Amino acid sequence: MNNDENKKKKFKVIGFALVIIGGLLMATSMIEFFMKFGTFQMPRLFFLGFIGIPMLGVGSMILKFAYMGKIARYTSNEVSPVIKDTANYLLEGTRDSIA
Repeated sequence: MNNDENKKKKFKVIGFALVIIGGLLMATSMIEFFMKFGTFQMPRLFFLGFIGIPMLGVGSMILKFAYMGKIARYTSNEVSPVIKDTANYLLEGTRDSIA
């Protein structure tokens, strides 16, 4: 395994950990917030949402970097035949006017 593969593996582990922890913190915050509706008590764990939302965002960004190569290769493989067909069609239609 080369150095880039190690970095991608670390990015995936860190990204998934941040997304899961951030999601749990945000869910805890929201559940506790909505459970306090109808009572006169203040939510005590609402601040966890302010920690969870940035963690969720940073984790998502790290996961995007970790999977960027796979996504680019997939996109290239899907788009290349269409571009080739379009270019051939345009060249076939303009061949008489060029010569």
